Amino acid sequence: MSHPLVSVVMPVRSGGGLLDQAIASITNQTLSHFEFLVVDDGADAETAAGLDRVARHDARVNVIHQPALGIVSALNAGCRVARGKYIARMDADDVSYPERLKRQVDLLESEPAIGLVGGQVRCSDVSGRMSWAVTYPTGDAEIRAMLPVGNPFSHPAVTMRRDLFISAGGYREAFRHAEDYDLWVRLLDSSQGANLPDEVLRYTVHLGQSAFRDWRAQTLSMVAIQTSLRTRAVTGHDLLSTVEKVTEEFVLGLGVTTAQLHSVYVTSLVSQSILAGRIGTRDERRRLLEAAVAESRGIRLPPEVGRRLWAAVAALAVEDRAPLRAVAAARRAARGNERAILARVRGRITGSAARAAKRALVSLGRS
Repeated sequence: MSHPLVSVVMPVRSGGGLLDQAIASITNQTLSHFEFLVVDDGADAETAAGLDRVARHDARVNVIHQPALGIVSALNAGCRVARGKYIARMDADDVSYPERLKRQVDLLESEPAIGLVGGQVRCSDVSGRMSWAVTYPTGDAEIRAMLPVGNPFSHPAVTMRRDLFISAGGYREAFRHAEDYDLWVRLLDSSQGANLPDEVLRYTVHLGQSAFRDWRAQTLSMVAIQTSLRTRAVTGHDLLSTVEKVTEEFVLGLGVTTAQLHSVYVTSLVSQSILAGRIGTRDERRRLLEAAVAESRGIRLPPEVGRRLWAAVAALAVEDRAPLRAVAAARRAARGNERAILARVRGRITGSAARAAKRALVSLGRS
């Protein structure tokens, strides 16, 4: 194929049980005029050999082997050799819906001002039994409104113009674990963004992801990007143009206070604990909440952050049948509405635990 319309770039570190379905979801797309660039980022020998077998049976698949250099290096390696008019992202543990590429390319072909397009996503656990929808803003104005406070695209669900990607300079190593967020900011400097209103991808949530493993580095990158966005809106200057590594010291140097940074850490950890709970990993949920409590010590959290933290701790305590801990956490979450929240906590505990909770409430003067 001399001139593919789309280059699909997918980094692979380990095979796992999801790789085959991820590959199949691309090779079975209704739009067939593409090349599939699979970057072996230091995968084990069995996985690498399996990728080579796929390439031998499908001429659209090209495997790029490299040492384990990380996702940013792998993404840039794939995008560097991409020949398509468009670059589509894909991850090795997700599933693209059959019409995804066609619908995204149709929009890009019909709307030259749009430089990148994503879509709605359905998250699931590894088994696929648990699932829930995640929605993203569809229009350019809504995407720009979200950009200073959160990522308005799902990375593996995005298709973008290759010439725009090259002009922006590709992914930047300094923002590992938020490299996509940083790229969107630069792409939207010279183009519009869009998300299709329908689901285009099933995103698998599991504990091997960077959001669980490297939450602190990811959070630091996100805070740096958001802080820079606010500064750029006033001065037009990109504070991140020369940074080589985003550290806590660097973020504090941008004017973020220690209390503000730890508040964002808490928010991130609580969000990840909710995800861990959704996929049934109770120990990880507990670990993340304990880390959130540790990060909150010695700082004054914004009221909404404190409520969310202690409500999550109370909910876990209820499930643990630990009424005293549930009541104590609920009191901290209540912030002036103790009676209503404590009643709700007490209502979720039955039997002997309910009697213990009632005694605890009496002792706390909240019965």
